[in-house]
Amino acid sequence: MKQFIDLTNPLSARERMQIVRLINHDAGEYLLELGSCIGKGSEHLDNKSQRRLEAIVKHVSDVQGTVSTLVRRNEISLSQNISWSLSNPNERKNFLINLKYLFPGHIPISEEGYVNANPGKLQYGELSFHNEFLSFECILHSVIFNLVKNGLRAQQLRKNPAKNAKVIMNVRQTNRFPKKALFVPDGSSEYRNFDVFEVYNPGSFTAKRDFVECLTKTPSPNTDHGFGLYFVGLASRVLRAPVFMESRKDYTQISFYHPVYSLKK
Repeated sequence: MKQFIDLTNPLSARERMQIVRLINHDAGEYLLELGSCIGKGSEHLDNKSQRRLEAIVKHVSDVQGTVSTLVRRNEISLSQNISWSLSNPNERKNFLINLKYLFPGHIPISEEGYVNANPGKLQYGELSFHNEFLSFECILHSVIFNLVKNGLRAQQLRKNPAKNAKVIMNVRQTNRFPKKALFVPDGSSEYRNFDVFEVYNPGSFTAKRDFVECLTKTPSPNTDHGFGLYFVGLASRVLRAPVFMESRKDYTQISFYHPVYSLKK
């Protein structure tokens, strides 16, 4: 049985330094909130506030882990000892609920870790993961976090933004990625098992060409606008995970096809 799988880090030195921007982009406002909560003392927090505080601490730790891994490592090893498996129900539950508390009111996830059905046109079944799913939790968390954040920001920039915007998450299995995938990094294999992380948000995106540019073009250092999707593009190359986008009049779907790296070979 294989003990580990090595993924060569394909990012250039310049791209790795861009990853450092993730600290301010993903963790900046949460660090301020964390400092405020610590100043008040945990004894003054209700259960919901305490749970959000725990989610923020985990999130900040994941951001740090993502930056450290992608900036410093030339080889990224997946093993049962240092990696993370979403096939574990408790890990899956915590992964989803942490997102819920990072974006309170915006992701319909129950306390049991189930994604609630959208009462509109989009309906989903149960979340489905392969039994041998392995990943670096911090990197995957940062990818999903930025897809959700991007979806919410897109809704806020509309002419008449909803007061309580929603983003729908879904996870499913497949044995190939679609031929219409807009971004297929080097090293991807079309015919293999994938766990697909999908984020839906109401409203349409720009042209497909613009979406690919968002994944591949370094955003200006003077603004954080556009950095989230750029990071998703970098992580896609590291994990060999194709990205699919479909934009219609009433919703946009972005799918991250994470390969199932099984050690049982």
